[in-house]
Amino acid sequence: MEHDSILANVAKHISLNEKETASFVARLKLKNLKKKEFVLKAGQPCTTINYVHSGSLRSFYENNKGSSETTIMFAVADWWAFFSCRKRT
Repeated sequence: MEHDSILANVAKHISLNEKETASFVARLKLKNLKKKEFVLKAGQPCTTINYVHSGSLRSFYENNKGSSETTIMFAVADWWAFFSCRKRT
């Protein structure tokens, strides 16, 4: 099944019946990213919670008008990635 890994991850924390599982799966959207591709860019609204099926994601923000970056977190396979939507000052 296409959603086995995310359902197994959810099952570590809560139990879903068939109706709940179907409702959850219906809301999932698969997005394959290439290396260096962004999930979210500066100025875009945060509208998703991301589950990493394979590979990894890095969450960061830019310092000093883009002259450097500060890494907030890494998310690897079987992890969830939540991105902060607050504007840093």
